[in-house]
Amino acid sequence: MSGGAVRDRCGGRLGPFVGWCPGKLTVVSDGHVFISYARNDADEVDELDLALAAAGIPVWRDTSELWPGDNWRLKIKQAIAEDALVVIACFSERSLNLARTVSYQNEELVLAIEQLRLRRPDVPWLIPVRFDDCKVPDLEIGGGNTLRSLQWADLFGEEIAKETARLVETVRRILDQRQPAPTGNSAQVTAKRPTNVRAVSPDGAGMTSPGATPPEPDARWDNISGGIGADGRMRPMSFEILAGLASEWAALLPDRMINDGPAKLLAMSRSQFTYSWFNYEFMVTACLTGLQALEAAFRVLYPEAERTPFRALIRRARTEAILSDAIAELADAGAELHDSFSHPRTQTALTLGMSAPMLANTHRLVALVMNAASARDATWRAQSAKET
Repeated sequence: MSGGAVRDRCGGRLGPFVGWCPGKLTVVSDGHVFISYARNDADEVDELDLALAAAGIPVWRDTSELWPGDNWRLKIKQAIAEDALVVIACFSERSLNLARTVSYQNEELVLAIEQLRLRRPDVPWLIPVRFDDCKVPDLEIGGGNTLRSLQWADLFGEEIAKETARLVETVRRILDQRQPAPTGNSAQVTAKRPTNVRAVSPDGAGMTSPGATPPEPDARWDNISGGIGADGRMRPMSFEILAGLASEWAALLPDRMINDGPAKLLAMSRSQFTYSWFNYEFMVTACLTGLQALEAAFRVLYPEAERTPFRALIRRARTEAILSDAIAELADAGAELHDSFSHPRTQTALTLGMSAPMLANTHRLVALVMNAASARDATWRAQSAKET
């Protein structure tokens, strides 16, 4: 596949893996998208979470943001009232049946509607999403309107991929409108070349001795922006920004993966990505290493299938319902990208806006597959214990 073909296909089945728009990575300096949902819709929300994350959009969910000992009501109130740039409210027949009795989502919706009433009616903030052909709740939101008055997104049926892409693009546009305008010429942001700082790896280890002059950054970073900083200004790209992204991906993995093969490959990919600051080609190597980690995870899941092709293992996991259709499709796109980016002609298509979502999604997929392998092993151990 040529570099142009990769760009052309990124709006199709490969799009979710590299970000919905090649070369464009949304950078949000503060705030997040809050997803309100009932637990019995968790699988569908996982897939929505992946799609948003692939576009570089930060997401707040109770499963990842609430920790033991947290005052969950206070945390959720802050997440909605103070930091939510967009609220996505998810519904299905299952969740609505639950809401008729007791559902914490009801409390979240009350808080979200209170905030919506304080905002300008012409600025989108609350977006309903349907996971099946249910009726959006007819909750009053003020001004004679109800929640059903807002245009919702249908993430089910044959158009699910297209509708998911539209939802992600809608959220991206809302976030872009809320970002402070960059000062100066934002089209050309020159990367700073440090002369007296100590380069630090993603794991905190020094690369140069204190006081020594670190290696020069690759000149190809000169015209690549580091996104909008906390002060609302466009930042030049830096080693620290790349290392920060790599650290975020490391946090996506469960602790029990620290010493296993796929995790070691992912650690290597993070280092390669960060060191692309000094050699831009390392970015391609990082993506290939990450995708090798994904294949290694599937071989942990199916240790008896040594000679089975990678994509056949993905199809098997899909058939056995270990992975949902959407997640399996994402994994298969990763396998196709691995084949594509193994050819030098295709590697020229890779940009930071593509490689960062690719590596983030690779980490998420490896975590999902390894969790499935752990659950399978636990089931086998339980069955063995019963038989003995």
